[in-house]
Amino acid sequence: MKTKFIRTRNYEQFKLFAENRTVRKAHVKNLMQSIQQHGLLEEITVNEHSEIIDGQHRFFALKNLDLPILAKVKVGATIDTVLPTNLVRKGWTKEDYVHHYAEKGYSSYKVLREKLKESGKVSLGAFVEIYDDSLTHSQKSFKEGRYKINVELGDYINKQLIKCEKVMHDNTYRAKFIRPFKRMIVKNKNFDIKRFLTIAKKYPINLANNEYDTYNIIKDRYNTSLKPSNRIV
Repeated sequence: MKTKFIRTRNYEQFKLFAENRTVRKAHVKNLMQSIQQHGLLEEITVNEHSEIIDGQHRFFALKNLDLPILAKVKVGATIDTVLPTNLVRKGWTKEDYVHHYAEKGYSSYKVLREKLKESGKVSLGAFVEIYDDSLTHSQKSFKEGRYKINVELGDYINKQLIKCEKVMHDNTYRAKFIRPFKRMIVKNKNFDIKRFLTIAKKYPINLANNEYDTYNIIKDRYNTSLKPSNRIV
């Protein structure tokens, strides 16, 4: 892949990828302050069509300051270059990954984005856990576009979590609770949400550092005074 450098104030020649992360005004503002104090520490990266591969926030910071754009041109670079670049930087949020893959047409991410719009106060991180088709959510798989959504299961788990708010309060949508709670429901067809709510109200459940310890805490309390045939595992 050939590389050359350009320096220009022709801001209009540059284009953004729809699949790239959303530009955040607060980040642009912080970069403007940094550039004013320390100068531009790294040029932006574009392809031969002036499409920004890396550095769209730096681009807008320079543009707002009326400073020339210093760009490294990588001939042949495409949108698929964007994600590996930013994975190294670790600058992308979960929202950025969802936007990126949804715009590329990945169905699970498109559905997840739509679900998020309906979520109200529930965070994207919680929704990723709730709707994950797997019981062992992988950040690596999510970032690499291999996340698979299970709408039917996710909708059911979400409905049960809503019921849990009155006993779990702020812990309801924390991963430390969502993961063991979801695992418990999937593993135990006889799980009774009414019994869980009664037990949790009488004996408040404190989340352990380890999700498996939290699972065992819930299981032991749930099984108290139950016949073996009614217990969960």
